[in-house]
Order: sequence, then C-alpha cells, then structure tokens
Amino acid sequence: MSKPNSSIAIRFIFCLIKYGLLSVPKSWNLHKMQSSGLARFRPGLWLHKLTGLRNNSCVRTMKLKASEVKEQAYFDLISTITSVKTNESSLTDDAVLTAADFYIPNANNKGREVKQIYFFTPNKQWLDVIEFTPQPSPDPDWIRFHVLSFSAGIVPASVPGSLFLSILLWFFAFSDVGQNYSHIKTVQKHLQGQIGEENVVVEKRSRAPSKRSESEAKKAE
Repeated sequence: MSKPNSSIAIRFIFCLIKYGLLSVPKSWNLHKMQSSGLARFRPGLWLHKLTGLRNNSCVRTMKLKASEVKEQAYFDLISTITSVKTNESSLTDDAVLTAADFYIPNANNKGREVKQIYFFTPNKQWLDVIEFTPQPSPDPDWIRFHVLSFSAGIVPASVPGSLFLSILLWFFAFSDVGQNYSHIKTVQKHLQGQIGEENVVVEKRSRAPSKRSESEAKKAE
C-alpha cells in the first residue's frame, strides 16, 4: 500500500499516479497479470535497499508447531488466507484500509522453495507481496520461516505498464502506512485460528512501523 513521504515533490508524483494514470476495472484481472513481474523485480524496494529505509516492508520470523503441520504442507495451510476478507490493520477500523484481497499465485509458487502471497488494495490494486522462506530450525518441535512482506511498486498493478512505470519511478521513496506489518499479523491470526494460538509464534525481526493517522492512511488508498 503506497504513500509518499512528506516531500512536496513526492506528494505531487503520488497524486499524479493516483488520479492521473488510467487504471482498468478490477474485473479485467490486469492486476493479476502484471503482479508476477512486479513481485519479481520489486522496484518499490530498490531505493529502500540503497538507503536502508524500512518504511515499505516488514520482516519477521514465523514458527509453526511441527506436530500440527508437516513442513511439506505448511503452505497449503497458509494458502487458506484467501478466505480472509479483513486485514488486521494497526491503523484504523476504516473499511477501505482493512478490506483484504489475498491471492495465491500458484504458477509462481510451483516448484519454488520460497512461497508468495499477493495482497491487493481494494480500490486501485496496489500490490504487496508476502514471502515465506523456510529456515533451519534449532528446535525440531518447530518449523521455522523467514517472512518478508513488501510493497512491490509505487504504481498500482491495475495501471497498464505498471512494472515499467514503477521502474521509471524507483527513486521515489514511499511508505506502506503500516500495511505490510498488518499483513503478517493477519496471517498470524488466521493460522492461530486454524491450529491454535499456542502453535503459531511470530518473532520481531524489525521495527514495527509507526502508527499513522487515519487521514494519512486514507490518502494512500
């Protein structure tokens, strides 16, 4: 979920993207067709990696009780997240910000060790990606994963040429207004509902995003 920093120039670019670029109706599924390229190249992270910014991504370690789920089948369990329609937002109870649209890119995940879930914002279909990478666990009673949630690009996936435009604008820093943190919390709560709260542990790996005002968050979507 995208929102610029306080720079006037970046705010102008963001408003131009939001109101000036033509996005197609969600029913056309263009956002799904373009999402794999955005998820692969992830231009939304380029500047942040160069500068060390962490305001449009969130990293955590997740552990699942091995007695409750087999390592080979863990993603089948996680994939049921598509039934969840409310994101665990830390910002507000506003319906626009808490509406969840999780999507499993089966073609991208097939045969890959690193699994992905896509999250699209309800109005413009900005793309956030949640990645799960298995890690060695020092405790055989637990299955361990590195979880990275990030905003893929500054241009919504529903805009034709979204990847190309996001690459052109890679040098504009933007914030996710806490949404990537919320995605991981949503996955955690969903899994706890499936196999029990005590069988799902999420460890803090990075600073939780600062709480933004509701008015700021609404502008992002």
